[in-house]
Amino acid sequence: MANLPTWLTQRSAGLLLHPSSFPQGYGIGCLGQAAYQWIDFLNEAGISFWQMCPVGPTGYGDSPYQVFSSSAGNPYFIDWSPLLEFGYIRHNDLLPLTQSESHQVNFGSLYESFYPLMHIAFNNFTKNSKPLTDRYGDLDQFKCKHASWLEPYATYQSLKSKNKLKP
Repeated sequence: MANLPTWLTQRSAGLLLHPSSFPQGYGIGCLGQAAYQWIDFLNEAGISFWQMCPVGPTGYGDSPYQVFSSSAGNPYFIDWSPLLEFGYIRHNDLLPLTQSESHQVNFGSLYESFYPLMHIAFNNFTKNSKPLTDRYGDLDQFKCKHASWLEPYATYQSLKSKNKLKP
């Protein structure tokens, strides 16, 4: 055993779970409280690794293996809780997202409902960004720090949207 690489001398375990599987109640799982509880569970159970499918923004077909960016996150995994907490969105606004069955993600319905709701939340955020800025950091600093991938990605998505999502 002395000649084995160190990674072969220690045992570890991991689990595969995609964030879309977390319970959330708004059409798809998110990286919110359930994800934190999952990490705590893994730690308590002695599980060393959490594997997931890629979490980038998906396009037609919503395959996690066909993403528009390897750096950007899938907006579907945004936790609505802080947006509700700070009044950027209301529970009633989110009703269209609660219509799908909890055990199955309806990506077509999610796509139609999600982005208009995010626009509402963002418009309210622009009127008073302080609560989220205090909790998560300054948006302008984030944009500057990540400009090398964020600007080309935002340009691409803007052009894609302007051209009715054509390939």
